[in-house]
Amino acid sequence: MVNRKLNRNGHVLLILMTLELGSHSQEEQEETSQDEIINVHVRTRNSYYNCSRSFLNLGFPHLFFKWSKFPFKSPQALSLSLALPDTIIRIYGTPIFTPEDEVYFAERNNEDWNEKRRKKKREDNRDDETDETNTERVNGSHAQLVGHKPRELILSKAVWQDVVEFATAVKWGFMFGFSAFSHINEPNLYAKYLNINGSTVANDFSVFRNLLKRFPFYNSSKIIGPDVTRFNASKKYFESFLKANGCDYVDEIAFHHYYFKDDATFENFMDVKLLNNYKVHLKVGKELMEKYSCSKPLRLTETSSASGGGVLNLSDTFVAGFTWMDKLGQSALHNITKIFRHSYFGGIYSLINKKLKPNPDYYLTLMFKRYVEGPVFTVKANRPRHIRIYANCAREYRPGSLVIYLMNLSDLKEYINLTSFSTQTVSVFRFTAYEDDLQSKRVLLNGEELVMTGSNLPYMKESRELGDKILIPPYSYNFIIVTEARVKQCINYFKQDSSKDQNGNQDKKNTVEVNATTEKQNTDSDDDSNNGCLSKLRTDVPAAGSILIIYLIVNSVLLVL
Repeated sequence: MVNRKLNRNGHVLLILMTLELGSHSQEEQEETSQDEIINVHVRTRNSYYNCSRSFLNLGFPHLFFKWSKFPFKSPQALSLSLALPDTIIRIYGTPIFTPEDEVYFAERNNEDWNEKRRKKKREDNRDDETDETNTERVNGSHAQLVGHKPRELILSKAVWQDVVEFATAVKWGFMFGFSAFSHINEPNLYAKYLNINGSTVANDFSVFRNLLKRFPFYNSSKIIGPDVTRFNASKKYFESFLKANGCDYVDEIAFHHYYFKDDATFENFMDVKLLNNYKVHLKVGKELMEKYSCSKPLRLTETSSASGGGVLNLSDTFVAGFTWMDKLGQSALHNITKIFRHSYFGGIYSLINKKLKPNPDYYLTLMFKRYVEGPVFTVKANRPRHIRIYANCAREYRPGSLVIYLMNLSDLKEYINLTSFSTQTVSVFRFTAYEDDLQSKRVLLNGEELVMTGSNLPYMKESRELGDKILIPPYSYNFIIVTEARVKQCINYFKQDSSKDQNGNQDKKNTVEVNATTEKQNTDSDDDSNNGCLSKLRTDVPAAGSILIIYLIVNSVLLVL
């Protein structure tokens, strides 16, 4: 069993090591032999994939809108959100918007039902319900067949105005006039309750695409699906979808992934074998796509550490960062176009808690959003299995900069040598758990605790060091930025990116996905670097009579116009 406290020397008391660390760390580093140093070589000559600025995105459970849980006007909420630019926000739920001040109810008495829902949520101590193992959610999504009441997201004019004002303040954009649709949620789970197979869903997508072609406003819209759960768990279902030509009716293949369920243990979060399951999952999906000549991009539309809302005192603590960093690195290496972290607010696994305090994963997300973009590189290193390393072009610094992000999943400190940059001074960000407690919700950056001051985020202070012997602490995740790397591919990428901005491309703006909505694509180009090109912000409530499509899969297409 892994000790939750960092015991850097199995027979020495932790408190003694902590007291001696400051005075002996330099001496210990000098005593480190060359054989113990991990030589890291980043292959910057070739890169086959890019991370766009909207690679990392966030999900909101729709219930926090419904019950007005999110404090839109809080300075702290604004500050936390402003720090995560270039983000697509995907709201999970089926929306009904009305311009009336009074809430519109869709053929049901919601008053008693909502109160029951609130009571149930208080009992469960959960804030969301969108997870791959939540069978109740599956039943509720098709209430006509199984006897549950439908679950729509309903916004009055007053609530909508709060949402718009918040989005305007943090520079997020909303779209009406949908440019893309993502309709169904984990349809492979439907088979247990509704006997809907993959070929049926593929046919439904075909019907829906033909229907969109009848409307000039929607005929160029993208369709994203089928949002199955892990490919290795939904292999037969996904194959039946592809076999029925489902790939022809979607523009991107969407899927969900969680490492484990909400009964996971501390040891699960630290298990390297479980981290490797994500690669297996992607391999299964890609092999099936190749078998049926499906070359569509892959999009991870829902993910976190554990399903079912997360695991209390694990998904919301420092230890969860290992699964999150590895998911980001592996997704970039395997050309996932976009990844949606569930969730920003709501649930145990949220980035910020109910008191608007950042959980450890927030700071990891902040670092990735701030510094990672562009060409993805492979890494060669004589590393042990508990060291996992990824590399990418770096933004924010001068053109040609390189960012290396890595984690240490053991109680041993390690040292790395950046073989191509050993004589250069690099910027190092080391994240460790407060008081060496991996289940702490408090984080240290280079030994200093990260604490918000009022609504102000803490300053993320780097450590400037030579690249020949960089300390990687036990149980840590780290970002190393080589500011003088002068990587040609990085220079060219950001040069092209800057040129696009001058031509008026809006790919650096943000959007919010409301149920089916995703980012508007540049219709003049299929280049993935244009992902995130958006329409202008709409600050008005949609006019009465606006067409809003709600799409359900119930053996055939069901549309509400």
